[in-house]
This record gives sequence, C-alpha cells and structure tokens, in this order.
Amino acid sequence: MDCSDRPWNGDSRTPSPDPQRPGFPYRSGLKLTIRRHSPPPPYGVQYVKGLERKRVRMPRKLKVTQSEWCLQHPPEESHSPHPDTTTHTLRVLGEIACEDGRGAQVVRCCLDNDKSSVYAAKIYDARHYRWPNDVTWEADEDYRREAAAYEDMQQLGLDGEIAPKYFGSWTTNVVAWAGSDVLRPVRIVLMEFLEGSSMLSLLVNKQVTTIPPQQRLDILGAAIVAANQLHFHHIWHRDFSPRNIMLVRSHPNRGMPRVVLIDFNCSTVATRPNSKYPAFQRRLPANPINAWWTSFDDEFYHWIPEPHRSRVSVWKGWLRATWGSSNEFESPREEILEEFENGVTEFLPPLPDPEDTSNSRW
Repeated sequence: MDCSDRPWNGDSRTPSPDPQRPGFPYRSGLKLTIRRHSPPPPYGVQYVKGLERKRVRMPRKLKVTQSEWCLQHPPEESHSPHPDTTTHTLRVLGEIACEDGRGAQVVRCCLDNDKSSVYAAKIYDARHYRWPNDVTWEADEDYRREAAAYEDMQQLGLDGEIAPKYFGSWTTNVVAWAGSDVLRPVRIVLMEFLEGSSMLSLLVNKQVTTIPPQQRLDILGAAIVAANQLHFHHIWHRDFSPRNIMLVRSHPNRGMPRVVLIDFNCSTVATRPNSKYPAFQRRLPANPINAWWTSFDDEFYHWIPEPHRSRVSVWKGWLRATWGSSNEFESPREEILEEFENGVTEFLPPLPDPEDTSNSRW
C-alpha cells in the first residue's frame, strides 16, 4: 500500500515509545461517528506543489511522539465543506487489513447498525502509519489521492465494475490521548466490500493451480485492460501488482471472476488542475501490447503458465492473439507490427499445471 517513492526513515515497523498512545482500535465492534467530507486536491508525486505543507523528513528529531505529531499536524480541511452534515455510526464488523504501522487500515463495516448493507472502509489514521516518517503528511496524501481517483471513476461510471463501488469520503474524530477528551480528525473512504481473493493471496497460498492455465491468462488480460481503460480516462493507478488485483466470484454461468483493481492511494488523476501532466485526448485507448511487449513484471511470473512465462515468443504470441487485431484499441506501435511480420511470435496453448485440478474455482 506504500507508494514506491515514499522514503522510510526507520528500520522497523515497530513504533517508538509513545506513553500517551491509546491501544490499537480497529477491531470488530468499534463504533465511529462519521459524516461526509469534501477532500482537498490531491498532492505528491506527479502533482504540482500547492498549499499543502512541506513534508518533514525526520519528525522524531523534533522531540515529539507520534501522538503529539498527529495532534499538531491534522489533515487539511477543504475550502468547500460537504453540504451534508448528517452523522452516521460506522460499526466495524471485521478486519480486512489491520495492523499497527501498516498505513491505512481496512475494515468490513456497516452503517447505523444496518447489516443488510456491508461496506469496506479505508481509514487513514496517521497514528498507525510508520513512525518516524511524517505520518500525517503521508496519511493525508493517501486519502486525497485515493479520493480523487474514486471521484473521477464514479463520474465515469467505472466504479462498481473495474474498481470497487464508491460510497463517498468521510471524516471522524478519534481521541488524541488515552483517557482524554481531546479529539483529532481522521479521514475515511467508504467503498464496496469485495468477497474474493487477491491475485497475490492465491500465489502466496499456492492456490494458483485451482485456476486453469488459460483462465489465468484471461484474468491477467482483464486486469491489464482495466488498468488500460483507467489510463485512457486519465487515471493512472501507478501500483499495478498482484496484491492490488481482486478476483470476485461472479455468476456461476459466467465462468470468470470479476476482476477488480484496488488501492488507489498511489494513483494520479491527470484531469486535476494541479496535475503535472496534461490530460491528452485520444480516440481509442493505447494498445495493451505496447506496455507488455518486452516482458512482464516478475511479480506475475508464477501466475503466468508455461510456456508463456519461459518463452518470450509464446508470451508475445498471446499478446498478439489477444489484442493484435482488436478494434477496441489503437494499433500497436510500428516496431511491434514489424516484429509481427518477422515471425517473432508463437501461438501455443498453455500447458496443464503439474497439479492441474481441471475444474475452475469460479
């Protein structure tokens, strides 16, 4: 979940001593009073420096604890407060990704005790980011980048399809010190709860072979197209990885999971006024072959079946067969078309896995 360009000023996830720090709260049963929030503009990499404060590289040298830093440097308020001031009660039903020091906490939750509608909440609490980094700068950056991406995806009708359905940005107040009445603000993004598995979890738990080889290629292809579609609409994910690709069980007759991209805290939205890179218009999306022609990222090595992962010509053959003549994308680059003509591609079906179960988990 950390952006790759984010510095790390320590050598452990273990926070430094903070005697006033409350216990870790993001467990089942927690209740938070929340209300809608209008996120300020995103900032950080690929955005022009705005009014946000400058990041402090080593806040611990200032002789403050993480709790003190969080209170002294709250997230920035928007110049246009959200018109809906109604409060709701967010109740945590379970943990999805919760660990002190990991950054944003992700929980399964409901609103106002209505368990018929279950959501996922991403909570950007700077007290549970890695200290001694400038945790409040990082938490607010994550929130504002992610909210910007979801706002644009919602306007385009892409959320609920290739990304989780977006249910708005919110804010809550939590105690600043253990046993204190002093409060500090924490931002939240509320989204669709996805019942499924990440591509990474299937790799780590050695469950890849429960998905037939051809279907794995189809799933990777769907994820590539999803990221490509976002890029066409000027939303750059910037962290395309197995850990950020969710496979959600679809209707039994479809035979394919819904492929969903998650974690947009590193993303850039080029349509925002402070984007460093102007949003250029094109008639069709760029062909996915262009970005994947040379090779694939090592993270996908064990997802891709043989012989595609060990023979470049077969990998290129799959790319060509999948998108080489598609009218949904621009034509591949000229040098790639020349390779088509020179016969550098092979068209072979994927080989069965050594422990092929023959039946798809979907």
